[in-house]
Amino acid sequence: MTSSGQTGGLLSLKANFSWTFFGNAFYAACKWINVLVLAKLATTDILGRYALGLAVSAPIMMLTDLQLRTVQATDARRDFAFATYLRLRLVGILLGLSGVSVVALTIYPDSGAAVIIAAVALVKAAESLADVFYGLFQQRERMDRVARSLIVKGILSTAAFAAMFYETGRLFPSVLAIAASYLLVFAILDLPAVVRILRDDRADAKKEASEPDDPGRLSSLAKLTLPMGVAMALSSLYVNVPRYAVEHFHGTGALGIFSALAYLVALASLFVSSLGQAVSPRLSQYFASNNFDAFRSLLRRVLAIVMALGLSGILVAAVFGESLLAALYNEAYARESSLFVWLMLVTALSMCGNIFGAAVTAMRLFRVQAIAHTIGVILISALSFALVDRHGLQGAAWAMLATTAVMVCVYASLVRRGLRAAVETRPQ
Repeated sequence: MTSSGQTGGLLSLKANFSWTFFGNAFYAACKWINVLVLAKLATTDILGRYALGLAVSAPIMMLTDLQLRTVQATDARRDFAFATYLRLRLVGILLGLSGVSVVALTIYPDSGAAVIIAAVALVKAAESLADVFYGLFQQRERMDRVARSLIVKGILSTAAFAAMFYETGRLFPSVLAIAASYLLVFAILDLPAVVRILRDDRADAKKEASEPDDPGRLSSLAKLTLPMGVAMALSSLYVNVPRYAVEHFHGTGALGIFSALAYLVALASLFVSSLGQAVSPRLSQYFASNNFDAFRSLLRRVLAIVMALGLSGILVAAVFGESLLAALYNEAYARESSLFVWLMLVTALSMCGNIFGAAVTAMRLFRVQAIAHTIGVILISALSFALVDRHGLQGAAWAMLATTAVMVCVYASLVRRGLRAAVETRPQ
């Protein structure tokens, strides 16, 4: 493995994690600043409409994304060329935008919500386009390129959003400014970097030559990744169903408060998300080469780190939650400090689930994830609509906590069974 200083070479696992964590943390912090701008300059109702746009568009766009980046990053044998991933992603973006438009106009035909949802979908489409390029960087273990793109994207989009909202006080053009910033960074930074990688990659050049515009290869990749797309759409529904219940029973103002707290808590899980992205290619390599001892060892180390982080987050929320919320938002949000603790409990559990999920994906167990997420969505839907009406925002947190605990157990079981089956079938 070459050192991180060598251009084009693989980075070490530590370097990849460092770049991934910093890039994702900076990018998510910039997104949170957008939420903070709305919390400071707008009403909770406007923030709620922005959150509703994310909640409606995200599951559909994740379905049509087909989780191509993860599948691409763990494609250790290079079964598909980059162009095949890109073609399928472009088809998915068109289908996703169409689907979001239909759903938005059907559910909110007589309000301005459909326009905001469509604008947020354009942001998701711009992210989706860059994401398949990030998949190539991740596959080549060059997370520094992803991080640099995220940092520039975060700075430009946040500045554009804040300036536009400050000048106009309107959400729609402010969201469109985010999408325009994303596309600009893609054209200037991401596209040239991928062109350079592919130009110097003989293996991928041979793969490209072997499947030029082959609809059969595109169909094969779609069939392989469809379960992952379904799983991610269900995963997004799993996150957003409590938000639907909050908006349905208590309105967009309550949704704005819930989403602001949930997003702040989600920042704590960035470390885990970055860690999962950094280790998934290495886990897939260990599993593909039947090095199961190394697979288990790396998974145990990562889980130990994650559990320590989760416990620390719960402690911070319990001790400093009220003062932290008052300082970052205002007293209306600080009054929900107990909700903040419950959401941190949910996050601590979901961190472990994310790592088990990364392991399951590295093992190429795609279909079972759709089944697992179906169970999760059914459970959280039942609990959310049973608890939110009577217990408000805390009812949503309780529904999330119970369902997350079940999902962690399910994914841990999938990892254990997958390893056992692989060991039993390993060539002697």
